[in-house]
Amino acid sequence: MYFLLIALLLSLYTTFALENLGVYGQIYRIEERSILEEIKKKASKQTISYKDIERAISKASTIDIELPVSKTLNVRKHKVIYTVPQDVYIGGRLIAKKGDRINVLKKVKLHRIYVVLNDYMIPQFLDFARRYPNTVFLIAKGNIYELDKKYKDHKFYGALPQVIKALRVRAVPSIVYQREDLLYVVEVPWSEGKALLPF
Repeated sequence: MYFLLIALLLSLYTTFALENLGVYGQIYRIEERSILEEIKKKASKQTISYKDIERAISKASTIDIELPVSKTLNVRKHKVIYTVPQDVYIGGRLIAKKGDRINVLKKVKLHRIYVVLNDYMIPQFLDFARRYPNTVFLIAKGNIYELDKKYKDHKFYGALPQVIKALRVRAVPSIVYQREDLLYVVEVPWSEGKALLPF
């Protein structure tokens, strides 16, 4: 049966075979531009210089968070309390119940001193950073990329709003550190272009 089906199909193929009917009218060569050549041509027109890249990085690393400038010495101590939103299990064991209030600084230690400030205040805190090598500068207003180039021995990060809120910073310059289970926030007075450091 299978053989008969194949024979029938082959006979139909030869019956309806196509033939060349010739050409009528003008014939044009098909000319289509290569997509690869088009991409190369467009890519070669767009030259990006090192200066363009540097400008783009500089623009992206600008931080502009408005915080008041501290005029008086103000020292605040805080407990960082976290309310557990749901039961927390690790390895099948209940670690914390929903609603528990935990002093985070009893469990987590901050090993750094955070100085939150604007870029123009940095020269006043360089000696402080040398005395306390675990100092990290959090920039509220300034350009981190430019600061990294200018002060190669120090680390600069953006003082993002959530970080400022977590560290309880209200003014610049402020020094934030942990002592035992408390978070200390020292607002350093800034007067006539100078920081009046209490340390």
